Amino acid sequence: MKGYEKEFVYREKCKGGGVVIFYKKWLTPYTTLLNCCADSMIWLKIDKNVCLNGLDLYICAIYMPPDKNVFYRKYDIDVFDILQENIEHYSTLGTVAVIGDLNGRVGLKADNIVNDTLDKELINSISFIDYVNDSYICNRKSEDIKPPNSFGQRILQLCQSSGLRICNGRFGTDSGKITFNNKNGSSVIDYLLFTQSEMFKCLKSFYVEPFNMYSCHAPIVVELYLKGNNQSYGQCHCNKTKFNIFNWNEGSEDDIRSKLILNTQKFDDLLVNFDENSDIDTCVERLNNLLTDIYMNSIRNLK
Repeated sequence: MKGYEKEFVYREKCKGGGVVIFYKKWLTPYTTLLNCCADSMIWLKIDKNVCLNGLDLYICAIYMPPDKNVFYRKYDIDVFDILQENIEHYSTLGTVAVIGDLNGRVGLKADNIVNDTLDKELINSISFIDYVNDSYICNRKSEDIKPPNSFGQRILQLCQSSGLRICNGRFGTDSGKITFNNKNGSSVIDYLLFTQSEMFKCLKSFYVEPFNMYSCHAPIVVELYLKGNNQSYGQCHCNKTKFNIFNWNEGSEDDIRSKLILNTQKFDDLLVNFDENSDIDTCVERLNNLLTDIYMNSIRNLK
């Protein structure tokens, strides 16, 4: 993308997939690629000279393969264990942020240790106890209120042991919105985790944008307080595209089903003419145009 630099890691042992992170060019002198782990995460360091809290910021962009995915058989690793080891290391050096698809739902269960206090008399009488208890943090508000699944439990355990906290649902209503939606349901599985003590010093805003046509995941947007990002070289001059938002008309299902059946031959033609030499952008555009023609009379413009 124009005006950005990128780092990426490709998942070599699986067919496709990986992680990519883009950052603005003005940040290049202050950004260091630290490592890429398990073909699933990228760690960058943002220099403390541009961070308002005076600490280096360690950012992990991550895709956590789903539970029981073929990834774990081919790589024979535990991505959560690797993530925790990295968090423990970088937390001793500065502020830590983890952002991406963690493929686990946490519901409203606490991500800190509740009532985490030791008896004062015990602390005073046993000198070798050096324990820092979890400080209070506001509760999360989320549209996903179902109980945590197995990966959700691991996310919560990760937060409780590392001092990172879930930002979803702590930065206003839009930060607690659903981030994933498909035929099987909807959930919150895309997160920003951040060092609790620095969360409200470093984060200007965090919110979930509306879904678009390109993914079953909604974009999550994070704004950081950085020195210099209000200067002209830090401003984004990219052309911004505004997408229309649509909704189905009531009772349109049968009409759409009939039109899809009538256009079966057109779908078959697209598939027959697609091979390894085809231009993927052209193929996607043709499919998009065909679907748009079919659906246009059965949807209404919301925005």
